[in-house]
Amino acid sequence: MKPFYLLALLALSSPAVAQTSEDYAKMGTKTYSLWSCAVLTSYTKETQDGNKLFGLGYETGKTFVEAVKAGKAKQEDLRRHSPWIFGDKINGPSTDFSLGRMFEAVMGGTVKEVWQDASSDEELRKNKAADMYRKQNCSFLK
Repeated sequence: MKPFYLLALLALSSPAVAQTSEDYAKMGTKTYSLWSCAVLTSYTKETQDGNKLFGLGYETGKTFVEAVKAGKAKQEDLRRHSPWIFGDKINGPSTDFSLGRMFEAVMGGTVKEVWQDASSDEELRKNKAADMYRKQNCSFLK
């Protein structure tokens, strides 16, 4: 009986379980957060955490993009719960193409924020990224 409970718990924690338009729309924000945190780890040299965060963002983002393309997420919910920066990035010939465009946007915004007021000092960028990582509660996303 125990394996059944474990499988049920895993299924409920999977991004594919979302059933409402609002659930799908919120996956956009979760994807953004996961990827932003993954980018921050590139400054703090926490590659293992970064790889895990990127992978989770990829899987969540994949479900998000496929739901949007299939019409499972209403425009009203997307406007309320998804990052506006993803709006035009979802269009493309494939889900992976869309995800690449979305990640590029997240990376660009995160890198810009880290480099702001810290462009001349590598140690300052590392400290700023570590501070952003803490403030964004990235350790809870893993």
